[in-house]
Amino acid sequence: MRTFGSYHKDRNAYIFAGEPLTIHTDFYNCFLQKAVEDISQYIDVRPILINSAQEIAYTQFTILFKGERNWGIEKRKKAVEDYYSFCGYGKINVPNLQAKGGFIELKSEHYSMAWKRIYGENSGRGEGVCYFTMGFLCGATEAIHGIALGTFDAKQIRCLTKGDDSIRINIFRGL
Repeated sequence: MRTFGSYHKDRNAYIFAGEPLTIHTDFYNCFLQKAVEDISQYIDVRPILINSAQEIAYTQFTILFKGERNWGIEKRKKAVEDYYSFCGYGKINVPNLQAKGGFIELKSEHYSMAWKRIYGENSGRGEGVCYFTMGFLCGATEAIHGIALGTFDAKQIRCLTKGDDSIRINIFRGL
């Protein structure tokens, strides 16, 4: 597996693309996301949950890819897959993510598995709980193809929290 960034002993931090890499436990992440979702009656939280992951993925991968100018699209996609796994988010395969959009199917994903374990299934949920992965994939797709940040949006079609046996996320150009 590829190594990302470097450990800085003086900062006690692992740095990737100029940003500290911070991985929280699944309980922390799910409780935080639920708290944000609980205010959805007052504000539209979907963009907050997706755009924050989209921006950081886009920024980090854009920096990485600028440092590796000879990397083609396939090598960039492999780096995205490796990083997602390295961070403990799950295992993704992104061959279907093209400059026009695409889709991804997963059997496991950090948020959906943790959410199901903590809160159980909720077949009445809207699109699922994989906001982070939707944003990550939008930002990564934009960086892979050199497309402007904010070009892509995502829709979760299937989720483990809705009783589905897999996750499907469609990535498309927004309006």
